[in-house]
Amino acid sequence: MARDRRANEETNDDRDRAHGVAGDRGGPYGLATAAHARRQGIETLVLGEPMSFWRENMPAKMMLRSGPDWHMDVAGEHTMMAFLAERGVDPADVAPIPISLFLEYADWFRERAGVAVEPDLVEDLVKTNGRFEATLRSGRLGRGMPGRSWRNTRPSLDR
Repeated sequence: MARDRRANEETNDDRDRAHGVAGDRGGPYGLATAAHARRQGIETLVLGEPMSFWRENMPAKMMLRSGPDWHMDVAGEHTMMAFLAERGVDPADVAPIPISLFLEYADWFRERAGVAVEPDLVEDLVKTNGRFEATLRSGRLGRGMPGRSWRNTRPSLDR
């Protein structure tokens, strides 16, 4: 696989720029982490389709063991209770939480928290000069933070 890389070229601009965090196929914890990092001033990007594993693999009638007091927001602002209140839903009516409502909450949370999404996936991940570099399926290149990995990358099976 041929790639254009800035091999061994690191300018002062590269070293001084604040690098962000990227996650592949954001699930609940990935979205929560991205929202928290963003709130701390760290640029974030979720690659792929958020909650895709849940949407594609969980039974349509599944109920979560968690109650409406569970949520993704560390800051306690974009909670499941806030989501339910905005929709006029009594929390007692959704305990346990149906998967469909959980997925609606995840979308609502992502939008409210301002989590950026790019519909692309990590194809390859290498560490070059102390920095992680990801090749996306689209062929684009992403550079990561020194010493940090991009979690939950899905390896390609069609090389």
